[in-house]
Amino acid sequence: MNIEEIARSWIEMWEFESGDPRRDQYEWVEDIEYEFVYEKPNEALDLILTIMNFSQSNAIKEVLAAGPLEQVLAQHGPKIIERVERLAQEDEKFAGLLGGVWKNSMASDVWVRVQNVWDRSGWDGNA
Repeated sequence: MNIEEIARSWIEMWEFESGDPRRDQYEWVEDIEYEFVYEKPNEALDLILTIMNFSQSNAIKEVLAAGPLEQVLAQHGPKIIERVERLAQEDEKFAGLLGGVWKNSMASDVWVRVQNVWDRSGWDGNA
């Protein structure tokens, strides 16, 4: 299965509320997301970018920022921060998505670098 199919299925999965039995058909998507976030951070970023490019709905952006993006930064920040900085500087949509991330268990130096490149417009009442 390619990254586009995984991304489309991830978006479809989030059309259903947590606990909705229709989400059961997407367990494999959650397994892939988990594997990428915890074991393959660059693939996780690729998936995040693909999802972001397929959907700009606020609901998807909120889940994407507070979920896999925040978690991959918390787990692998030092390994991927340079790529994250570069992506945020090159792509305003990614910088905006990054604006929805919280510190979580991110290393303090990684958190500072995230804040230096994010765009908080539209998050938490920021204009």
